[in-house]
Amino acid sequence: MKIDAHQHFLDSTRFQYPWISEQMGTLLGAHCIEQLVPELQSNGVAATVVVQTLSSAEETIELLRLAEEHDVVAGVVGWVDLTARDVGAALDRLLDSPGGEFLKGIRHGVADEADPNWIARSDVSSGLAEVSRRGLTFDLEIGVREAQAAAHVVARHADLPFVIDHLGKPLIAPEVDPRWLDSMRELAALPNTTAKISGLVTEADWNNWKASDFVPFVEVAFDLFGASRLMFGSDWPVCLLAATYSQVASTATHLVQSLSRFEEQQVFERTAANFYKLTPSDIDQKD
Repeated sequence: MKIDAHQHFLDSTRFQYPWISEQMGTLLGAHCIEQLVPELQSNGVAATVVVQTLSSAEETIELLRLAEEHDVVAGVVGWVDLTARDVGAALDRLLDSPGGEFLKGIRHGVADEADPNWIARSDVSSGLAEVSRRGLTFDLEIGVREAQAAAHVVARHADLPFVIDHLGKPLIAPEVDPRWLDSMRELAALPNTTAKISGLVTEADWNNWKASDFVPFVEVAFDLFGASRLMFGSDWPVCLLAATYSQVASTATHLVQSLSRFEEQQVFERTAANFYKLTPSDIDQKD
């Protein structure tokens, strides 16, 4: 069984996505569950964790409803305004809404904030404490610019599990950026961090990449985190800018081919299940 620990749903006919640029026309229109399910079935993926794309409680409520209605969605990473004074109440409203039991974590587009130290703000820290009190997790959507501040925050919130989306968004180039390497070392040294092998194809040349381009970065990830702290995510449909779902899945399989069977299971299933506290009923025991 495989778990896709990072995918999205998009519908530009209903929502506006400020992060979709003119070069991302592929993402316009609807990318919904009916399109995703055949891709999952073709690649042996039994369950997914769907991740927010908007700073919107409305989107999160809809994702929770989808999780309640569709067995394949095992968990939701939603959004709340971490700076709001009533963030605790906002989290409780999500947890009490239809499908609220599928809320596994929270994410905010930290890399989209103008201030690289946004995540270290005192009001954000208070919001993260509320996330932790409810037994949820936090997805770190950061790059090198935000990594140092993020590391300080992760250390401060030792009881809150953090997962680094897209391996911290390294620039996929022949030489590994030493700044990215240093940031990953600092974050990996903290025991409450995990990372996602996801989103790498869109950090490369969209039209001219190959699986071997990612090997140095994934090797760093395995050296620093180990298989028990790494999980696979497709980043569908954002990955469509550079690759099909099947290409992403086969690339991930190629990147872990030197691992033991047990380590592969950790990357493709167990790490995500443990991190997001996915129960057999969440996954519907599909194998």
